[in-house]
Amino acid sequence: MAVICPNKNSKEFKALAETFGSNLAESLSIRNGEVPSIEEAAMMLRGSKVSQFKKSVGYLQNTKSNSVLDLMSNMFKIVQKVGNEYFVVKGSRIDENPSVGAEKEIHTPNRKFLNAINESFGKIFNVEKISANAEADALAKEIIDDVKNGEFDNLYGMTYKRYSQDPEMHDTLLKEIVEQSIGGESTRNELENALGPDIVRKAMQYDEASKRKAVAEDGKRLFSEPNPNTAILSKEYKTSKGITVPEGTEIYKLNSNYSKRIADAFQSMEHTPNDPIVRQAYQEMVDQTIEQYKRIADAGYKVEIYDGSGEPYKNSAEMIKDVRENQHLYVLPTEKEFGSEAITDQQRKDNPLLKDSKIKDINGKSLLNNDVFRFVHDFFGHTERGNSFGAIGEENAWDVHARMYTDLARRAMTTETRGQNSWVNFGPHMRDSEGKLIKKGEPGYKSVTERPFAEQKIGLLPEEFSQLPEDIGVERPAGVTPLGDT
Repeated sequence: MAVICPNKNSKEFKALAETFGSNLAESLSIRNGEVPSIEEAAMMLRGSKVSQFKKSVGYLQNTKSNSVLDLMSNMFKIVQKVGNEYFVVKGSRIDENPSVGAEKEIHTPNRKFLNAINESFGKIFNVEKISANAEADALAKEIIDDVKNGEFDNLYGMTYKRYSQDPEMHDTLLKEIVEQSIGGESTRNELENALGPDIVRKAMQYDEASKRKAVAEDGKRLFSEPNPNTAILSKEYKTSKGITVPEGTEIYKLNSNYSKRIADAFQSMEHTPNDPIVRQAYQEMVDQTIEQYKRIADAGYKVEIYDGSGEPYKNSAEMIKDVRENQHLYVLPTEKEFGSEAITDQQRKDNPLLKDSKIKDINGKSLLNNDVFRFVHDFFGHTERGNSFGAIGEENAWDVHARMYTDLARRAMTTETRGQNSWVNFGPHMRDSEGKLIKKGEPGYKSVTERPFAEQKIGLLPEEFSQLPEDIGVERPAGVTPLGDT
């Protein structure tokens, strides 16, 4: 059945594409009838039309494999496994990290498409909603059920009750009820008179719940439950200092080429502790960090030097939980954890971060300025968004915390955070002989514990690397670092 096509403009290929869709046609033109892998079949079966999908299934049934139904159910699992909230067909993109408020149910055309396939081949696709925010979903169901089961004596309520009988109208109905509930006192009062105060109260609760991103099990994903007070303290601090910057957005994927550029810039950056601009930048960073610490301490949060063995927390979620529930945060002592070697007298002389901060932890232990910075950076950088400690999590930490510094101070904190982290995760030790990043599982790949420490040096990276994403002048999609995506 396979046809070897010379190119995509050939009549043979166009005939295949018309029959099967371009995905399967391209595969057919080169695979010569071999049985595809499940992953390959997953791409093949995304036909643009129901008829093409059915013919694609027919082709797969006629190959050496007789388990096409199992293959398709496995394909469904694969799509879920990469983080998608719903099975996607007909050209919809797979969103590995849906944004807050993104549709969490199969779109109506896609649902009809899959229903048509189920009718032809049996129930092979489950088109039920996959919950990404259990709290919001539970409230949505209560609201719809309350309307569906309510007794209303006004046209408003009776109309909504009729809509509630049709599952296809549930999303539209919920959206309208929520918008009127939060739209203002007059519309809220009108809705209360029509549907009752209980439904309006639940709609307002739903609005708040739907804004909160879904939280996965601790330590399992990039983001865990944040500390709600952190964003408030950050905003208050920036307002008091006249710092007006956008809040920024969560970062879900790194541009590896851009990260390599930062790593290379850190590699080539000279140690210039006596440069007047460098010293001013580091001193401003220290001064502003101390002010940020006072804001945190005044809110009741405590810092404690960790003297135990290993790490104080098994993952970022555990650290954030300690902050959220106990208003407490451990930091590793700079005296023991400053690079791979002990701190020298020259380093203490050169580096403002290695001087005494005059601040003590809850046990009366003196903190170096770097201890205070670690506390402040972990507090603001990780607990506002709930991001992890990995490469992407640390980029989020920089993105959040960098917004709390003035321009020159931000350059110093960028060296100490983004610069060092980029070198550790994207430096020359993470690349092959051709300069390409070595992927996990490939020879030469280094796990986190095998990677070397970044060199401890005082200097400033090129200014472009301390600019906020919004200031670079490059449009970026939400959740992607500047200058594209790789």
